[in-house]
Amino acid sequence: MSMSKRHRGFTLVELVVAIIIFAVAMSAFMFVVGDSIVRSADPMLRAQASSIGHAYLEEIMSKSYTPGPGTGARELYDDVQDYDGLVDNGARDINDNPIAGLEQYTVTVDVSNSSVNGQSMRRIQVDVASPNGDAVTMVGYRGNI
Repeated sequence: MSMSKRHRGFTLVELVVAIIIFAVAMSAFMFVVGDSIVRSADPMLRAQASSIGHAYLEEIMSKSYTPGPGTGARELYDDVQDYDGLVDNGARDINDNPIAGLEQYTVTVDVSNSSVNGQSMRRIQVDVASPNGDAVTMVGYRGNI
């Protein structure tokens, strides 16, 4: 048997090239997987922000159109206009109690007078900023019904 037939395998150069190709492929794979893992929470944060905005908008729209005496503490709010300028750092319930787990959201409310088809309305805009900086805006109109 000749020496070349007994010794089969990779040369040192082939081994180094294979290791480099494997390292580049693994780096690209880890970049793609890592990016998708980082972004996997985004839909959940957006859904939570939407739910918070919907809850605030529903609470506000359930109040009277006509301004009343309720001002000061949030549990005393009795009309839509009382919510104008409300800023909550952390989502809160109707009694102004913080909601556990939602401390990183910021809710801002703007109420303005508007007119729709000649009907006097209040335009209610609720903006919710999530922990990752995305914002969700909910808008509703409350008429004097």
